[in-house]
Amino acid sequence: MHKTTEAQLIMGVANQLAACGKWHWGVFSLLHLQDPVLRRCALEYFLSQYCSPDKDLQDGELFVLEKLHVPSGWLYQAKAQQAGYEQWYDLRAAHLLLSGQWNDAHKVMLEHLAVDAIVNGVFVCLLACVCVCVHMCVCLMATHQYCM
Repeated sequence: MHKTTEAQLIMGVANQLAACGKWHWGVFSLLHLQDPVLRRCALEYFLSQYCSPDKDLQDGELFVLEKLHVPSGWLYQAKAQQAGYEQWYDLRAAHLLLSGQWNDAHKVMLEHLAVDAIVNGVFVCLLACVCVCVHMCVCLMATHQYCM
């Protein structure tokens, strides 16, 4: 079978599964794409369509992380994108931090969260954002992922 035909077939299966409410099984089918660049693009796009912007992970999202071992950064990037669409900037910043998108998270905090906190005089929110950032850095350094 030609690679293009195979990729179209796999993506068609993924879309059919998603249409039946089984988007997480659609992710499973996309994992069978042979081309790693195409696989990553397809998975990131698919996740951005079906992940919830909620703070808590849904059942399908847990399945994708725990059973299919999709990188958590991809999932949290998709959740951040959805939160951005909904203009839920606190969740967007948190998901960006969890996905390792430090600069984007910082930008959201400065442009939206810090401004709102200062204008409304709610400095506790600003302090909470800083605490989340510090906590994330400590956790990453503890796992030696970003130690120099």
